[in-house]
This record gives sequence, structure tokens and C-alpha cells, in this order.
Amino acid sequence: ALAYGGTEKTARQSHEELGVDYILDGTVQCLHQEGEPARVRVTAQLIRAADDTQLWSELNNLVLEDFIDIQSQIAEDVTSKLDLTVLEPEREALRAQPTVDLEAYDMYLRARDLAGVAFMRADAEAYAETIALLDGAVERDPEFTMAYITLAVTHQWMYQGGLDRTQERLDKAWAALTQAKRLDGDLPEVLLAEGFLAYGGDQDYDRALELFERVKRVRPNLPYTYLGYIQRRRGQWEEALRNLERSFTFLPRSADLAFQIGYTHIQLRQYDEGWEWCNRAIALDRESYLPYLAKVRIALLGRGNVEEARFISRTIPQHQYSDYLLFLLGVLERDYEAALDVLAASEFESFMGEYYYTPKSYLMAAVYDDLGDEAQKRVYAERAVQELETALEENPEDPRIRLSLGLGLALLGRREEAVREGEAAVECYPLEKDALEAPRYVLGLAAIYAMVGKPAEAVRSLDQLLAIPGGNIVSVQWLMIDP
Repeated sequence: ALAYGGTEKTARQSHEELGVDYILDGTVQCLHQEGEPARVRVTAQLIRAADDTQLWSELNNLVLEDFIDIQSQIAEDVTSKLDLTVLEPEREALRAQPTVDLEAYDMYLRARDLAGVAFMRADAEAYAETIALLDGAVERDPEFTMAYITLAVTHQWMYQGGLDRTQERLDKAWAALTQAKRLDGDLPEVLLAEGFLAYGGDQDYDRALELFERVKRVRPNLPYTYLGYIQRRRGQWEEALRNLERSFTFLPRSADLAFQIGYTHIQLRQYDEGWEWCNRAIALDRESYLPYLAKVRIALLGRGNVEEARFISRTIPQHQYSDYLLFLLGVLERDYEAALDVLAASEFESFMGEYYYTPKSYLMAAVYDDLGDEAQKRVYAERAVQELETALEENPEDPRIRLSLGLGLALLGRREEAVREGEAAVECYPLEKDALEAPRYVLGLAAIYAMVGKPAEAVRSLDQLLAIPGGNIVSVQWLMIDP
């Protein structure tokens, strides 16, 4: 529904695009008079979308503090007018007051919006602001269950997204969830959040699936996205694709879901289908960088076309990933000076994501290696190894850091140590654990083998990767253009 705000689209157009039968529309107007309590005027109307007929309308003038009550009243009025059979758990949910503190509620609503921005843009500052708002909300109302749930998921997103892969961050997620479970352990949203933490925090996919299935019994309209995500990790690719496409019928305006379907096709090396879904995602949200990046990957891995990738890259919103991409294109074009210029201009000292942790110093060392500048290569490689060794002390089980450390050691000619770290990364995150993303570590290990003079081992790793889905990570076309 958010996509329709501020547009001139009619109810009938919404009906045709979303397949909905009814639309609840309304306005909220603030009324301020000197010396009197703040009031709001809430108007609501229920419209039959097919013929734009108003079925019900209501006007409420109320004191601002009573605002939460009117939300429940409107929900009950609408279900009554539609003659819907509402089960008692759902009726209780309609009547439930998330909080009695209006300022805490305002903080929560603003945090919900900001959390979505932080997630889609991998923005550490937006995450920090979201967490500050939620901390403020639960400080004002320690019984605010939904704020604790959102706080838990926000911490988990930061952890899973790789912006803060520390045990402390994950502990904060579980601590917030523990507070939510203390207040209402049977609430479906609490179970759903626990499923997120099991999935993205602990990689316990069996537990996550059990929790999602429990939630779906009481929230039958919950899309099948979570099931699809788990099936991808388990290597059940066709089943995952079916469930994600089925979910899109629930969420036809979701740019993220359109991207996820495209990403799944790309992993299966179905590049044309992936291209179409990424275009659909961009049409739904032009600010999301992920589908643009995916199209660049299709140009490179599906077609081996660096020129096309360069053209697409000009449309990508500014982001740390766009800086890295411009660097990568310089390397692929063998324009190493341009690649160094990109790194020098970038504000990021490291490029971090869910499955990679790459210091800028390592990238500079790799470029100087390509240029044959042994002295500069050594300076930056030693700097990278020092940074990575420090990071590894704080996070010894992080395969991202181990892999990057192995690559840095390989540049320094420390062959045995390099192979040991690369193999440790694969052991930490084996293919059996995650069919979707674990191939990244196998590819990194293949690069280490190649760098230290073990071509047979490198080829064996590449053969393994080319025999399984992993089209966003490696392809024959990619191997032909990657120096």
C-alpha cells in the first residue's frame, strides 16, 4: 500500500494491480488550540475497489492520547462491515494496545521506517539511529513488546548483514527477544522474530523452519518467503523458486522479493530470467541498489561483457558497493590506475557485507601486484594482514576474515599460512552448511591455491563450483575476464 501514497491512482487501478477487493482509505488531521489538549480528526472509508463504491465511512474527533484506541475500533468496524469471521486470537490482536505511551509509539513507528532503509542500503548510521529510537521507546515503556521485537530483529540484521559480526551484537538481539518473550511468549510476532534470529544469527535452519511453520498456522496469510530462503540455503533450488514466486502473489509490489527471485535465477545460471526479475525490482523501487548490482553481475558472469557492466554501473545509487564495483571494473578492464583512483577517493576503509570483509589495503596490494610494483604491494599487503589479524582476534570464527587473511598472506608469499587460512574459512562455512553463499569461500580458496602455485588444487575447486548452482559467484565467462 505504501507505493500508492501521493499518487493519482484510482481504487480500480489498485484493484487491477494488486488483485484486492477492498481498500481502506483515510486521513489524519492534527487540531491544535491554545490551552486545550491536542486533538486529531480521523476519517476512514471502506471502498469496494472494483467499482469505487464507498461501503462505510466514519469521522472521529478525539484527544491525541486516545489515538491508539481508534486504530482498534476502525479495524473492528471494517471486519464487521465486511461480515468477516474473525477468530478470537485475531480479535485479541485487533484490540491489543501496543503501548499506552504515545511518544514511545511515535519512536517505534519512526524506527520501523528507518529500519527498512538501513536494511535495504546496508547503512550503519541508519541502523544506529533505529536502535537509539527503539531503546528510547522501551525506556519509556518497558512493557512495549513490539518495540523489543523490532529491536531484536534490527540487531540481527546488523549482525547478519556483516556490518557488526560480533557476539556482542548477536547477544543484544537475543536479549531484546528475551524481553519480548517475557512479556508475551506466544505472540506470533515474537515467534517470527525468534525464527529470524535462528535463521540469520545461528544458521539453525531446522529451528527457523519449525518456528515459521508455527507462525503460519495462526497467520495463514504470511507469505512463503521464509520457507524459500531456507530452501535455498539447503540447496532445494526449484522448491525455493516456487515458494518465492508464490510469495510474490501476496506481495506484488515488493522490490526486495522481486530481487530475491531474480537472485535465485542467477544462482541457477538462468541469467535471462534473472535479468527480467531485476528489471521488475527496479521498476518497483529505483532507490534499491541490489537489483542494479545483480544486473552488473549478469553482464559479467552471464555474458562476460565488461563494457555492458560499466554502462549499467552508471545507474547505481551511491553506496559502498558501488565504490567497490567501480574498482572491480577498473581491474577487469586492466585499467589499474583507474582502480587505484577509485580506492583513493572512496570514504570506506573496508568493504563489508554478509559474506565478505575486504580491507581497502588488500585491494591496493592486489592492484600493485598486477602492476608489478613489488615494494608497494608489500607495504599494503602487510597493512592488510595486520588489520585482518586484529579483526580475527576479536572474531576467530568469522570465515570472511579468515579468507581475506589467506589472500593477504598469499600476496606476501607466506604460502602455507595462506592455504591454512583459506581452508579454515571453507571448514568454518562448508557447502553443506549453506548452498547459497558457501561457494564464495571455495572460490576464494581457489584463488589462494592459484596465487601460491597450486594450480591442480585451484582447478579442482573450480570444477566443484561449476558443477553446482553458484551463478552469482563463478561462471566460465567470469573466469575468462578475471585476471
